[in-house]
Amino acid sequence: MRLDLRSHLAAVLLASFAATARAAPPMIGGCQVFPANNYWNTPVDQLPLHPSSTVWQNNMRTKSNTNSNPATLWPDWGNVLADNYGIPFITSANAPPATITFEVPEESDDNPYLIPANAPVEGGAGSGGDMHVLAIDTAGCKLYELYSATQTSSTTWNAFSGAIFPLNSNALRPEPWTSADAAGFAVMPGLVRWDEVAAGEINHAIRFTAQNIWGSIAGGSHKYLWPARHWSGGSTNSNFPPMGARFRLRASFDIAGYDPRTQVILRAMKKYGLVLADGGSNWFFSGTSDTNWPDIVLSQLKSIVVSPAVPGSNPVVYDHKFEVVDTGLLQMDPNSAQAVQVPGAPTGITVTPGNGQATFAFTAPPDGGKPIVTYRATCNPGGKIGMAPTSPVTVSGLSNGTPYTCSIAAANVTGAGPASATISVTPVQAVLFAEPPNVDFGPSRISTASATRTITVTNAGSGNTSALGENMTGANVGSFSRTSDCDGASLGAGTHCTIAVTFNPPTTGAHTASLTLSGATTSPITIPLSGIGINVPGAPVIGSAVAGSGKAWIFFAAPAADGGSPITSYKSNCAPGIATANATFPPILVTGLNDGTPYTCSVTATNDAGDGVPSADVTVTPSATPALGLIGVQSRKSHAGVADFDVPINSTVPIDGPVSMEPRIIGAGHRIVFQFNRPITDPGTAGAFNAASSLLGTVYAAKSGNDVVVTLTGITDNQRVRVTLTNVNGAGAGGSATASLGFLVGDVNGTGKVNASDISAVKAHVGQVASGSNFQFDLDANGSVTPRDVSAVKARSGLVLP
Repeated sequence: MRLDLRSHLAAVLLASFAATARAAPPMIGGCQVFPANNYWNTPVDQLPLHPSSTVWQNNMRTKSNTNSNPATLWPDWGNVLADNYGIPFITSANAPPATITFEVPEESDDNPYLIPANAPVEGGAGSGGDMHVLAIDTAGCKLYELYSATQTSSTTWNAFSGAIFPLNSNALRPEPWTSADAAGFAVMPGLVRWDEVAAGEINHAIRFTAQNIWGSIAGGSHKYLWPARHWSGGSTNSNFPPMGARFRLRASFDIAGYDPRTQVILRAMKKYGLVLADGGSNWFFSGTSDTNWPDIVLSQLKSIVVSPAVPGSNPVVYDHKFEVVDTGLLQMDPNSAQAVQVPGAPTGITVTPGNGQATFAFTAPPDGGKPIVTYRATCNPGGKIGMAPTSPVTVSGLSNGTPYTCSIAAANVTGAGPASATISVTPVQAVLFAEPPNVDFGPSRISTASATRTITVTNAGSGNTSALGENMTGANVGSFSRTSDCDGASLGAGTHCTIAVTFNPPTTGAHTASLTLSGATTSPITIPLSGIGINVPGAPVIGSAVAGSGKAWIFFAAPAADGGSPITSYKSNCAPGIATANATFPPILVTGLNDGTPYTCSVTATNDAGDGVPSADVTVTPSATPALGLIGVQSRKSHAGVADFDVPINSTVPIDGPVSMEPRIIGAGHRIVFQFNRPITDPGTAGAFNAASSLLGTVYAAKSGNDVVVTLTGITDNQRVRVTLTNVNGAGAGGSATASLGFLVGDVNGTGKVNASDISAVKAHVGQVASGSNFQFDLDANGSVTPRDVSAVKARSGLVLP
């Protein structure tokens, strides 16, 4: 029966709730050795014990299962390279492909294997041992491993089995395949290396062997523990550990007297443990030989008796220095080596002080792959704690008036995560809080009282307040009025009072004030008040009107004053008959008009305060054959095979004025589309000029329905351009138009400068297919927003349109 996880977790939390530090994954030759959340790189120092922990270790207490000599740890490597002892590996970049002939090709990855001709063989060529060959291709970050390998030429080998492991992946071998290791694991990630010890930390589990292994189950099935993929031997004795069993050095084992370099290995055994990966002698753990290994490290490790008998015990009891952990709790997917991690740190912490206590609300962190089962808040001095399964957590037993520093940590079934940032609190006897804690009235029309907002003030403490004092301060006290039953009141525990507040701004703009409540037995609370005084917009500046058949386009410019609130829409009314149409920017297309009837039209702007002042009038007469008139200009670019998208161009400003911006990469054949109110029979003559009125390159004009499409070939980046049309629909037809725009690649915000806001804007759309709402972020117009677009903006940061 599995250990009660709740009891285990409570024991972990009450012991220390210390977070298991998450180290970066091991690195070799610039390649990470599996992701940080891989089984091999996941600490197990907080996991509960496996139910078979004692039984399995009882059967591994001797050097071999056929003698009675006590077993000791055995570092299976040395410091004399000539002995060919240990398991070597080699790194190279893009080694010539080698072809391997396998004895078990059905459980081996297909050729080729990037193994250099000088790859070392464990034990030396022809040694007759395991003869592992391990090679890391640092160009592709892949690990190639062979078992029982014999080299037949510089690019050919014979081997019993082989496996290829992408080092950036959590993928496992197909089940139930072996590898170069009996358990189906990679060998190299479990090796102890001198460079790790010299750096002061081993941040992965260690490979080790046992003599007798539980490999089979009656009925013909096999036994191994996730993420092992293969068994060893045919023993059905469940008193022996199976492949994949994970042991750890007990936390109570005192390592203080050992050489500091020995301590690095012992700490790794406590934090990451040892993984049973192959058959062999009991407690032999694997590493790479190196002349730097001090003799004292090897001798001290060999002196550790793993299961000495307890003196005088009868029957004999063994003092196991190791324990087996239940790694089943780490499993997220049986076909992946991704392991559950401890949770992250809670964020967004707020605290409510109380009478001898403090209550903490917070945002839950990432759960690490398994649900968070408890949170613990710790307050110092005194180490006072509180626990709860969700937010909030209350810590009791605090002293009123004493400042405390507190933090919160979360735990799932694999252990406790890192503590949050600290937060300070001083408990008080009576505690006031307001709901809402602040009041923002938002936009409100000047000289008009807003709707009333009610603030409820509650005493959350266990004692009574004294008579409350209420005071309004701030820059715009006169903009807010209130009625209150809080001023002078004394609130008992759990009782409340209310304040009703209204906002009546006398002027446009931001208005602020603060309402403060205080009493002798409670900390003051301040309730910020805010609002924005707005007015209706001014009159838009009327422009021209262009007639169509049964319709008209009304041009205008924004009013000089928006009333303190952004304009949300524009409306055009045309009389007689009051035909109405709306738009968010000019022109407004009014339909449903009668040809031959003169209409008088005006434009009104609208914001949150309502409709503004109408503009002056403009007259237009729709006609079945209207005079040629321009109704819009766009900069057009094709985005791969997705679609063409247009940047509107202001056609009413000079080239040296505030121009519209084209932010996308400039290419040959950039198009400017002039839209007219009637079909085009002759595109006329087009020209393009820079700020100095110099003609730019070759300009082509072509008709397309009601449009004239001008193709520019001479424009460059970071340039102001004026495009002109004359003699549209032939000489004497009166067809002419001008458009001014700036070309500044990366200026997606249209400010005339490439800056950090442009970079952020493009980053926010990475991964999206170009569409009518995000096309400006697809700088290279390849059909989607990619990191390449972000890089293009970064490279141009700081450029300003001349």
